Formats: sequence, structure tokens, C-alpha cells
Amino acid sequence: MRNMNMKRVFTLCGILFILLLSGNAFAQNAPKHKHHNNNRWKEYMAQKKEFLIKEVGMTDEEQKKFFPLYDELQQKKFDIQCETRREIRTLQEKKGDVSESDYLKIANAINNSRLKDAQLDNDYYRKFSRLFSAEKLYKLQVAELRVNKEILKKSQGRQEDKRDAGCTAQ
Repeated sequence: MRNMNMKRVFTLCGILFILLLSGNAFAQNAPKHKHHNNNRWKEYMAQKKEFLIKEVGMTDEEQKKFFPLYDELQQKKFDIQCETRREIRTLQEKKGDVSESDYLKIANAINNSRLKDAQLDNDYYRKFSRLFSAEKLYKLQVAELRVNKEILKKSQGRQEDKRDAGCTAQ
């Protein structure tokens, strides 16, 4: 029975971790992390910025003020995620010696990282509200909810086009 509860807690931790990452799958301007030198990463970030600019209708002046703050926010979120992943890895390395209190500690860490993430969003929302009209602030929030989905759709479309390019109609 205890083993079953531990499995449930571990599964819950995994699900919470995935939820944590799904909201902020990507961060920006972090040369200390290896994926930031990746061409795909750079392409993703360019697409994300382009999408946000278009959806919000940002002027050049707004872009100059917004993106340094936005990049700062994304970096802070990424750092929080890295810290949480390190704690989860520590738990996973324990293998059979994992106690109920170990699982609770990690579940709390995941929850706390989500709270920190939400607090950052709130802090930067206030900063962004000084840059944009209420309408543009709304459009930014909607675009943030849609950006990853839209980029993924585009990426999948390009992959299908590449696969179809080698086929000929008969």
C-alpha cells in the first residue's frame, strides 16, 4: 500500500513538473545554457518575437522598450525551471531510497516554482502595463497563450511539406 502511495506521489510530481514546463517551455537570452546556441532555438525565438509584434501591433519604439523586459522575465522563469529540474533529478537519482518526505519536498518545490512563476508574471504585467495601452496589453496576453501552439503548427506544416516534396503524383 505504501509503495502504491509513493508511486502516486511520484506520478503527481511528474505531472506537476510537466505542467510547470508546458507554460514556459522556452526562455530567452541565456547564453549560459547550451540550447541557447542552437539554431532551432534562435529560429524559435525569432518566430516568437515576430508573432508577438504582429499580434500586439507593436511600434518600433514599443519593441525597444518591451523586449529587454520580456527577455529578462523569460530568463528568470527559465532559471526557476532549472532549479526545479535539478531537485527532481536529485530525487530520481535516489531510486529505491525515496521516502514520503522526499516526494513531498519535491512536490512542494514544484508548487513553489509555479507560485514564483506566477509572481513574476504579475510583476512584469505591471511593467508591461506602463508600456502598452489596455488593448495592447490584452493582445499581448492572448498572443502569449497562443504563440507556442502557432509556432508548432507552422513547424509541423514545414515538416509535412519537406516529406511531400520528395513525392511525385502518379
